[in-house]
Amino acid sequence: MRYAKRQSGPSQGQVVAAIDSWNSDVTMVNSFLNTPPTTGASYGDFASFTLGFAQDEPNELMVLAMIQALPTDATNAIQNLMQVFGGVLTNLQDIINNQNDLNVINADIANINQIRCCHVLPDLDVLWTAAADDEGVSNLVNLVVPRPNACATLTC
Repeated sequence: MRYAKRQSGPSQGQVVAAIDSWNSDVTMVNSFLNTPPTTGASYGDFASFTLGFAQDEPNELMVLAMIQALPTDATNAIQNLMQVFGGVLTNLQDIINNQNDLNVINADIANINQIRCCHVLPDLDVLWTAAADDEGVSNLVNLVVPRPNACATLTC
């Protein structure tokens, strides 16, 4: 009887799917952040729609976090993502809850941009590249993490 090596981490296909899906999620959140804030139900609906994409990102993180041989900078990025990402979700929910208060909306968008531009997206630069390199799929995925417009003017 032959014994197959048990795979403890995600497959190459799972890594590709996770990076591709996460890239799509980031793009959708960026679209929201790049749209000038307004008040009212339509903007609240847009925030709610965006929240669904943002809530998917931790699922992709869990897939990539299962890779066994990631370098230290990638494991540090995973830890940082686990610590800071909840702030994005909390601020999106606050926009939904306060959709008629432009001051709250603007403050929440500023918070989201600060978290994403200074922590989340730079962590993804490291994690996506390390995960793709480890799994030998760098040529199959887009490793350029998209940025919202605000990142060009933020100081981290």
